[in-house]
Amino acid sequence: MKAFRIVVTGKVHKVGYRYFIKQIADRNHITGSVRYEGEDKVEILACGNENDLERFITFCRVGCFESNIHRVLVSELPLAKNQNNLTMNIIE
Repeated sequence: MKAFRIVVTGKVHKVGYRYFIKQIADRNHITGSVRYEGEDKVEILACGNENDLERFITFCRVGCFESNIHRVLVSELPLAKNQNNLTMNIIE
């Protein structure tokens, strides 16, 4: 298991990007959270196995139909001891 902080910059607001991320995370067994960060950024905290995370990050870079991704920054995080989260949560 690994954990990553992924910051996506571009046209990611009001285009369904967070819901797209949740759907992709659920399909790829990724847990964590996704939330807006500023006017043109989304922060994703993602935890899963390495292969699933690689596939997930690829989708983060591509984005959904209405999005326009300019930059994706990925940094590894220490794994939490109590990873009780079972799904990707959208934080309002």
